[in-house]
Amino acid sequence: DDSALIFTHRCNDLIFQTAAVRLLLPRSRWFRFADWSYQHHTVRDGAVAWGGIETGFDDPNADAALGDYLARWYPPETLADSTRVRVCHVQSSVNDSRFRPVRFIPHGRTRWNWLAAPYCNKNGRLPIW
Repeated sequence: DDSALIFTHRCNDLIFQTAAVRLLLPRSRWFRFADWSYQHHTVRDGAVAWGGIETGFDDPNADAALGDYLARWYPPETLADSTRVRVCHVQSSVNDSRFRPVRFIPHGRTRWNWLAAPYCNKNGRLPIW
């Protein structure tokens, strides 16, 4: 729309991305890229307002990525003493039954009181729905 809010204020871009995948691809082709680290957030007034960082289960630089993120956005926390770093076990595809651990630093909690990003359920798992 003309407001461009989806680009400037992150007005639920995930809804459109998810809808496109669910509508256009059979479930057997859905895939979650969780082997590399990913940082995506919105900063307002000098603080992370939404988003965070998620490390890939196969990223050799995951510790450095988490440490750098903490140093930048949550000083003086370090990876060794942080209470923000969480673990979620994610499934990459319906064709792969494994749930691999990824670590993440969320910005807060969802309205259901789950830790935000990667929307891990209360059992600490993220299946391909």
